[in-house]
Amino acid sequence: MITDFHTHAFPEALAERAIRTLEAETADVKARLDGRISSPEYILFGTDSPWQDHTEALARFRALGLGPRLEEMILSENAGRLLDA
Repeated sequence: MITDFHTHAFPEALAERAIRTLEAETADVKARLDGRISSPEYILFGTDSPWQDHTEALARFRALGLGPRLEEMILSENAGRLLDA
């Protein structure tokens, strides 16, 4: 079967392709953000998938390398401030 050929014969190739895609997407987002975050206090982290594990989305976010201060604001502090208002 073609499906078996693609999913079972070359799992390493599929994993490598997924990693390259993730790295390219992360680099693209980081390039778009560099120097453009003028008001980080207005940015919130979110996903469109409340029923799945958020581990991958958080890993992709952290891979942007925004630094601990911006990460804390975007992941927690900004939402807390909004909900307290």
